[in-house]
Amino acid sequence: MCSTFIKLALYTFFSASTYRWEILSDYLTNSKNKTVKRLSDTRWAARHEACSSLSQNWTELLKALNSFVENPIENSKTKCESTGLIKKMNRLEMCILVSFWNDILERFNSTSKKLQTIEIDLTIVINLYTSLINYVTDLRNTFSHYEKLAMEKSEIKEYKVVRKKKRKIPYDESCQGDTSFEARESFKINTYFVIIDSLLSELRKRKSCYDDINTMFGFFSNMIDLPVIEFTRNCITKIIEDHNIADVYPYVDIALRMYLCCPVSNTSAERSFSVLKRVKSYLRSSMNDNRLNNLAILNIECEITKSISYNEVIEDFAAQKSHRKI
Repeated sequence: MCSTFIKLALYTFFSASTYRWEILSDYLTNSKNKTVKRLSDTRWAARHEACSSLSQNWTELLKALNSFVENPIENSKTKCESTGLIKKMNRLEMCILVSFWNDILERFNSTSKKLQTIEIDLTIVINLYTSLINYVTDLRNTFSHYEKLAMEKSEIKEYKVVRKKKRKIPYDESCQGDTSFEARESFKINTYFVIIDSLLSELRKRKSCYDDINTMFGFFSNMIDLPVIEFTRNCITKIIEDHNIADVYPYVDIALRMYLCCPVSNTSAERSFSVLKRVKSYLRSSMNDNRLNNLAILNIECEITKSISYNEVIEDFAAQKSHRKI
């Protein structure tokens, strides 16, 4: 995707040296400006920040790149890289995609944060996915809106004309069936609509998995709304265990345990594994398993770790290890 390439290329260019980063900082003087961000393959928040910084600082980034080109004492390699990035940014299609992806990633990021909450329920997840599908579907009719925003931001009114390679027509085939579009319609059909259709396909695929689980176990969540007695899935499991009736209702017990073990989101496990990258760095490559496990627990349970009084721990440790004679 060309918008992904330009975000990665801009960050790589300015972060290559402190001199380039300082030049960029001189142009980002407004309090609302954000520095260019690095892309991430796993975090929606990082991708949204990278796209948001590019969309908000479009004019400032072009000015910073032009300053390298216009500087007579600048080396030729930097000038060449700056010129290439300017050519990529000075395209109406690029500006449309940046504004378009900025809105999509902002919505995806806010939804992702809600999916990571502890109190979330399966029904809420389905509603969130339904809302996302409806939002992306409505974007099919907003191409003119993003086109207008891009023209105001970039001050470019024309699309880049792409030369179409002529197809060799066999002698027994007529060329009247070939359809040719204008540059605007070609970009709208072959790029804009393709992105929306791909997103809808992936969202519907994920939502269908939650729909299947909700069809089988969703009635447990609806039991909370009963006026006579309030039941939850944990209460039913406790009743079965307390009365030792798991043998009487074996399939109910199995279904409940399957439902209880099915997480709505797996972010907690992913974050626990990501702790290893921070704990076991290249400076701690010779760490043994016991110390690694202890440090990982301290990082995963950081809320408990911050609440501990270290003065008492130090005093207890000093009292146990002290070899001084009284």
